[in-house]
Amino acid sequence: MQGTFFNTAVVQMSESMVHLLMAVAHHQNVQARLAANLEDERYLDHVIAETLRLYPLFGISHRIVSADIPVDERTTIPKGSVVCFKHPEYHRVGFERPERFDPDRWEKLSARIANYIPFGVPANRPCPAQGLATVTMRAAARALLGAFAVYSSAGHTRSIPNRGLCLLEPRAGEGDPRLREASLLFMRLRDRWEDVGRSIKQLILGTYMVWDARRLRLCERYFEAHDPGDLADGAPTGACPYRAQTLSRDHSIPESIQAPGRFPT
Repeated sequence: MQGTFFNTAVVQMSESMVHLLMAVAHHQNVQARLAANLEDERYLDHVIAETLRLYPLFGISHRIVSADIPVDERTTIPKGSVVCFKHPEYHRVGFERPERFDPDRWEKLSARIANYIPFGVPANRPCPAQGLATVTMRAAARALLGAFAVYSSAGHTRSIPNRGLCLLEPRAGEGDPRLREASLLFMRLRDRWEDVGRSIKQLILGTYMVWDARRLRLCERYFEAHDPGDLADGAPTGACPYRAQTLSRDHSIPESIQAPGRFPT
């Protein structure tokens, strides 16, 4: 309980509020409608849902399949394989103009039937904070937007590498438009310049990570230690299903490899 609500939740809720404020700051028409009627919970819920659709908190989920999954006549994902599920791509399937931020689309859509799982699949491992998260976001958004107008010229991406920079102005007193424009110009230039430095750093560190992974051979060494495997008459007998599928002539997976309990979790 402590880990769920006070460690993980702090990070995820902070990130979700950053996405919400960034989306509102980049769409002033949405912000104006929210500020005009902060008690309109229905529209605020639509804004939150659209934000989590375009910017889900999880990029990729990893799962180990518990049974063979036929993909087509020639391809089968063997039991025990690790598969990756890409949430942003799933949230774009089945929506009209999915790249557009449009809270009004939820007037005719239901989250239960749409490709929308910001908190995962309830039938699998339900998120304990799912019912609390949207209530908390709604309360925080009303308090912030009631006191401040938000603006931003920084880029808005799902991973928020730029920390989600926003400019806040008190609603009680009208700010100087010239000072605001100057601040947003500085924010835009700073954001683009940091993108350049971050790209160079990622290139260097990414190259090192790939080189280090090939040097350590962690997966290969794991399977070698648990089941060295060898080729007998061309038939693979290793513990890794991908190794077996690659080396076999007919792409069939030996039954011994599919035995439960042979894969790290």
